[in-house]
Amino acid sequence: MEAILAPLLLLAAAIFIVFWIRMLRGTRPRADSRASFKAKESKSKNIDLAIQYANNIEISLATVRDHHEQELAVKKCLIAVANAAGQSGLAPRGYDLDNWARTAPREYVQLLEHLRHRVAAHVEAAKIEAQSQELLRAKEYNQKLARFRNEIHARYQNYIDRFVEIAYRKVSLRDEYGDESWDSLQDEIDVVSEKILARGNNHLNELYIYMFGNADGFGGISDSPSMLSLLRLKPILKDVLKDTFSDYYSSRQNYQSADFKSMNGEEFEHYLIKKLGEAGCTNIYGTPKTGDQGGDILAIYSNRSLVIQAKRYGHPVGNKAVQEVHAAVQYYQRDAGLVIISSVFTPSARELAQRCDVILIEGAELTRLSEILKTSFS
Repeated sequence: MEAILAPLLLLAAAIFIVFWIRMLRGTRPRADSRASFKAKESKSKNIDLAIQYANNIEISLATVRDHHEQELAVKKCLIAVANAAGQSGLAPRGYDLDNWARTAPREYVQLLEHLRHRVAAHVEAAKIEAQSQELLRAKEYNQKLARFRNEIHARYQNYIDRFVEIAYRKVSLRDEYGDESWDSLQDEIDVVSEKILARGNNHLNELYIYMFGNADGFGGISDSPSMLSLLRLKPILKDVLKDTFSDYYSSRQNYQSADFKSMNGEEFEHYLIKKLGEAGCTNIYGTPKTGDQGGDILAIYSNRSLVIQAKRYGHPVGNKAVQEVHAAVQYYQRDAGLVIISSVFTPSARELAQRCDVILIEGAELTRLSEILKTSFS
């Protein structure tokens, strides 16, 4: 009997031992699983909180413009996550997040990179949106400005037409180096803009406010037309005058020698001023359009002072032009007189010019202007 019971007791003891070993091994993995789950839950909670915080700050980050402000937003988010996770001791203290990341837990380092990308993407999107809005505002402003400039042209066309004629005469005046007098353009723009504003300041003021609002936020300016003129109207008006003159000047420069016959009298005179400059004349400028006493252009060539009468005629020119420029030599106290025309002279005019020592140049001879001047005054 004892021989039978002994093996049974040993077997029962072995089964008991194996059972407890398995029980012990089974509880340890479950404890590890719970710890792992808690860690994952904690990490997931941290990330969820970070994303939630980033969503909140995405709305309020419209003013973030530089790297420092972005880093500050990321830092605030990290602190909020750490506090929410009960790990405030892990939150960054200083401004150098890269230095903090060297000792931070891995999940926080990953969170740092996630937030940096998120905030940077928001800032870039906000930047693109701001640029888009700025382009839209600029387009609307330019459309209004174009209408406003057209109104200035329509209302003050007489002033503007007169301005480009006078300015062109003054700019065309060449100094002793043969350069045009561009400094005179700004002076003429100042004069004409003051005249226009003195005449129509109230109208322009009302039109500007109607189109653009109350002077772009300069509050109270609508009650002060003179102040609005100084801050807004005058610069726009000067730009209109400058651009108009630029177009006018370019159109005058495009004339070629074969085109002068189609010009009017004033255009022919401007053309001659250009040709005289190219031929070596200096100090070239036009005389007053009224009371010119027979002289249209004054110039210096080879230290000789000249007075020139310009005639854009389609028929032969007779003695009268010679007589007028002969008188102009005395009036302007010049060394010599010239008559330059687009057509031809009568034989009588040529005979009189020879007696009066007046130089005649016909339209077909303008291509040889430099040669004629050199021969006449060498």
